Amino acid sequence: YYQVFDAQTLYNYYLELQRSGKEEDIVEILEFGASKNHSNMMTELGILLANNQNEELYNPERAVALYQEAAKQSNKYAWNNLGYHLQNGLGCEQNIEKALEAYKKAGELGNGMGWENVADLYYFGVQIDQNYDEALLYYKKAEKLFHFNDDKLAEIYYAKEDFGKLISILKKDKQEKFAPFYY
Repeated sequence: YYQVFDAQTLYNYYLELQRSGKEEDIVEILEFGASKNHSNMMTELGILLANNQNEELYNPERAVALYQEAAKQSNKYAWNNLGYHLQNGLGCEQNIEKALEAYKKAGELGNGMGWENVADLYYFGVQIDQNYDEALLYYKKAEKLFHFNDDKLAEIYYAKEDFGKLISILKKDKQEKFAPFYY
């Protein structure tokens, strides 16, 4: 019956099933939506296929293919998820440069998590050279999209000995998740 729905109605129906916990038809609905090139449904199906907790569905290679198709339609979540798979070599060959490009594209499209992921790569310096200046730049971009990383910003400002900015970050830590360390 749902095959007569237009793409947006089908997606809304999927979201309603997900919210209500009625997951028996979700995969079938997402498959149908993906076959109609609905970028959000391709991305959601990719997320299900990339979840290694579900052995029946686990297929990271297909998830990457779905993300790539959805990314062609400028889906900001698909770009971010594609970056994650490229960064970690899940369902594809690991490629940090392409992961950075994918994360940046996600950020440019308005996904704060994309900017946060770029910043994290520079902040931690595991897969690329650590660079607090670059990390700071991208954390600030993420912050504009409501992805806050005050704990990491505090560390950067501390390392740069920019104590004025550090204090302003510490004052925002009302639950004292990281501020006591610096005090």
